[in-house]
Amino acid sequence: MSVISDGVALLREEGTSEFLGGVGRHLRWCTGQYSIWVRSRFAAARGRTTLSVGDASAAFVAADADSVAATLRRHRSERAQLAAVLADLEPGDVFYDVGANTGLYACLAASRGSRVVAFEPYPPNVSELRRNAARNGIDASIHEVALSDESGTVGFETEDGTNLNDPGADSPGFGRGRITADRGDLEVPAVRGDTLIDEGEAPPPTVVKIDVEGAESSAIDGLAGALSNDRCRVVYCEVHEPSELPALLERFRDLGFDAAERLETDKDELVVRASRNRD
Repeated sequence: MSVISDGVALLREEGTSEFLGGVGRHLRWCTGQYSIWVRSRFAAARGRTTLSVGDASAAFVAADADSVAATLRRHRSERAQLAAVLADLEPGDVFYDVGANTGLYACLAASRGSRVVAFEPYPPNVSELRRNAARNGIDASIHEVALSDESGTVGFETEDGTNLNDPGADSPGFGRGRITADRGDLEVPAVRGDTLIDEGEAPPPTVVKIDVEGAESSAIDGLAGALSNDRCRVVYCEVHEPSELPALLERFRDLGFDAAERLETDKDELVVRASRNRD
């Protein structure tokens, strides 16, 4: 009934034109969800699926329909951001995928000739991330850690239940877990990105993507040395608290990026693109 009541309210408040536009958007959403449902079932039956963005393409395991559906939804909803990231990559780049989930960005970036360094703290996601890297023959450096401003352990909190955009905790593709100051549901290892680089465990990045469900500031602070290096050309960072957007834009400028602005995407979340001018 909520869809009907929302439609009636829209008709009354905004008029016929907005109402018809809302109906069209809802129908497109329903069609997209049904397409994902069908495709995820076929993929699970085959045990794999292939996803493309422009000329970049990668194969992904499909252990079960719900998990592959989460990847398909992410591929659809983040297509503009994926395309922007891939357009910024050049052969030989070192691509940091911070909050790699099951490797959507990592595998597509590798198909463009980038060296991939992926960070993901949630064990079910890491397992599928490794399988996806292997399926594509990617020699990725995968770190089962959360990037933070201090090394040690941090709490990781999951949300119970599932929804249309997430397969639920304990499933590969789960994307609603977050770092917390409390113990959370489990503890995961955390490390400063700069420490990994200083100790020779990871090469310095040239392009970075950060999606860490609200822990952006900590991840950036722990990687500030690498981000302030001129070799790091571009950073994409998803911002989960809109109130933090101005401070985050200023933070990137303080790190020496010439431009830091909001990226226009196809979804509700805020994404910042910070870049350095090239001589």
